[in-house]
Amino acid sequence: MGEATRDESTAIARRLAAVAELFVRRSGDLAECEWFCADACDAVAAEVSAVQHISHARAVVKCTVTRM
Repeated sequence: MGEATRDESTAIARRLAAVAELFVRRSGDLAECEWFCADACDAVAAEVSAVQHISHARAVVKCTVTRM
């Protein structure tokens, strides 16, 4: 059971690292958009929620956690 927990924690860490990397990429892409309706967090959360089949709100939380 302990090994399964470690494997799960490793998988979660990898997913959060991927979210953080995507956020950094999108932040640079969106920096030059003056009149953009959403910020980089919303843009990343939209992609993350679609890929991970989670709600937008949960994806925003993941995006916020990676920026801490």
